[in-house]
Amino acid sequence: MRILTDFAEKGGKLIFLGDCPDYVDARPSDAAAALYGKGIRCGLLDSAILSLVEGQRFLHIQKADGRRAEGLLHQLRREESGDMWLFVCNGRNPASPDVDPAGNLRFTLNGDFKVTLYDTMTGDILPLAVRHDKGRTILERPWYIHESMLLLLEEEGQRAEFWEEAGVLEIGLLDAGSVDLEILPREEWDEELLACICEQQAAEVCTVTFMQEDAKKAQKVMEILVQKAGGIFCGDNRDFLPRIKRETGG
Repeated sequence: MRILTDFAEKGGKLIFLGDCPDYVDARPSDAAAALYGKGIRCGLLDSAILSLVEGQRFLHIQKADGRRAEGLLHQLRREESGDMWLFVCNGRNPASPDVDPAGNLRFTLNGDFKVTLYDTMTGDILPLAVRHDKGRTILERPWYIHESMLLLLEEEGQRAEFWEEAGVLEIGLLDAGSVDLEILPREEWDEELLACICEQQAAEVCTVTFMQEDAKKAQKVMEILVQKAGGIFCGDNRDFLPRIKRETGG
């Protein structure tokens, strides 16, 4: 209860399935009633649950007719570089091991990725043809009853161009837009910025500019930059929040 309460007080979203819990630590209690009242209540239907977490979904697998594929297992791992490994396999024994319906599946990934297949049967490493649509990567391929698939997902490379005379690094975003980094002259550093610089032990400061509609793509670029090159990105406000910095293992 304490963990859930702390989570909710920090802005976390709690989803309750079914009725309010009547027991806490295996004993009758109404202690969960307050949290239940503040949380999101949902029925037990798959469709209802999935609709609530749709915004956090990374992978969506559909049959050719658009229905959600079932009976699959997957594991997703992110490397320090930002690249990800996705493994998908069948999670159920086939109804008939001698009859393979062999339909096509559509894999939709939240993000723009270059996709490489690591074929664990042959050892081949092959780039896969995908299409990009509004910040999503879509892959379609045949799927058999004993199928599995290991994919390397790499963030689509952004074009980068350094304008030496202006001191601006321009990083192009997929489809359109850019993130521009420009060195901020030291004479423009104020006391609050100087304090932040000392705290972070920074040597230089750059302003970062992008269009508001490109905010999510720009954030991904900043996350990749700090993981690969270090540094920190701070919000342009009095508290310099939010901050994007390199993740360290706990």
